[in-house]
Amino acid sequence: MKWIYFFIIFIIIIFITSCGIDGNNPKVISTTLKNEDIITDLDSFDSITITFSNPMNMYITETNISIEGYYGDLHFEWFKGKKSCILYLLEKLERGKTYTLRIDKSCETEDGKDLGVDYKYRFHTFTDSNFFIVEGTYPNDGANGVVSSIDSISINFSLPIAYVSIYDKIDISPEIDYYYHFSDDRKSIFLIPVRSLEKNDVYNVTIKKEIASISGKKLERDYTFSFSTVYSNENFELIEALMVQKGGIPSDPHISINTDYLSETEGIDKDMELILVLNSDFFLNLAFEHITIEPSIPYSLAKEDNSIRVTFKEAMESEMTYTISLDSGFKNIDGKPLIKDYKFSWIVNEINSSYLKLLNIWIKDPDGINDTLIYSNGEYYQNESMLLQPQIDHQEVAFEIEFSSPIQVYRALNFINLDFMFGNSQGTSGEMVDYSYSLTDNTLTVTFSLPSILSGDDAYYKLELIGDKDGILDVNNNPMEGKVSIYTVYTIQ
Repeated sequence: MKWIYFFIIFIIIIFITSCGIDGNNPKVISTTLKNEDIITDLDSFDSITITFSNPMNMYITETNISIEGYYGDLHFEWFKGKKSCILYLLEKLERGKTYTLRIDKSCETEDGKDLGVDYKYRFHTFTDSNFFIVEGTYPNDGANGVVSSIDSISINFSLPIAYVSIYDKIDISPEIDYYYHFSDDRKSIFLIPVRSLEKNDVYNVTIKKEIASISGKKLERDYTFSFSTVYSNENFELIEALMVQKGGIPSDPHISINTDYLSETEGIDKDMELILVLNSDFFLNLAFEHITIEPSIPYSLAKEDNSIRVTFKEAMESEMTYTISLDSGFKNIDGKPLIKDYKFSWIVNEINSSYLKLLNIWIKDPDGINDTLIYSNGEYYQNESMLLQPQIDHQEVAFEIEFSSPIQVYRALNFINLDFMFGNSQGTSGEMVDYSYSLTDNTLTVTFSLPSILSGDDAYYKLELIGDKDGILDVNNNPMEGKVSIYTVYTIQ
């Protein structure tokens, strides 16, 4: 009979292995689209960048990414060793609509591991100040581990709510007893449960489209969000660790920290904050006793649902490695200790390393022989002419611009300008008539049209690239530092 016993054990091992119990699923690290974003400029919004923790199987991943409510074609471009992709929308979004970017759990890495969970980012297109939408909720859609004794469920709207009862306009399943009140500006509703929610349950909240604003505007469709009061795993454990910008939330663009024992994560900015996400409720005063950070740096802890926000009271030191320890003596409110000790590190960027860098700029030779270098790594080079290509009724000039990392191309085109003057004539701005982008070497080539000019007089041009947070950005939203202006006077032969 022993062989039957060993056969059963063998089958169990195979089943456990196939179910991926190790929990090392890949993750979506960041997207350039935040949950509940409102898109105001539809002319410039044409792409979304998604970054994964592992190299992905491009075909399987592309077939499992969609935008609900969008019926145009999608085009994917991959970079960073298949860890990141730019999702191009080949048709414009419609105004006054709600869309959902869905990254299905079936997306796979190159070695066949799937995400394990769906990622959803709901966003809206703006029309005018009378656009009536749900701008956000608490808990967020898909939130896990929500405290069962939650004080209130809040729903935020873009316009004040009409003075009518909302009991018949909001459904909660499983059903709960609650009362409600409005914020002073009537743009938020707070649903106050009469008693604690059930643990180990999933709640769905539906705001019916019949709900109206004071001005009579109604939602385009029913709006539903859901949250869970506990993770399915009954152990007390650290689910994930994230680095966010100051005041940021997990749904914002962020960096996922590897929480494996003694692991290191690179690329952290000195002013970021750390969020530790746990799977059940706890007392913050106990967390202070079981968290240490080395080297020593002043910090504070704040509790946000089942998360701990670590805010550093001074900037972290560039090129320094910081290590956090969270020991297994830390217990949740039910008295269960962490399943293990956690100890992992992150490395802070070099000074200004997170900036997008402008490397080189050339004026393209129309004959393709000798391009003229006019800028390289902060150095400006004077040139004695501008390589113009005559057309029937105008001239054209092309510049090749090399960056340190992939950029948001369509955004960048709005922040590259060319001014030109010939002799004492009135100055003019060149019209951008063509562009191309090489993802292989991160070069953008832009072509400007200029009026036809005569020979034998002085001319000047000024090429300007605008950076900082309102200018040229890379695909991870890192800005090009400052503004680069190249000004040259020369004699036309």
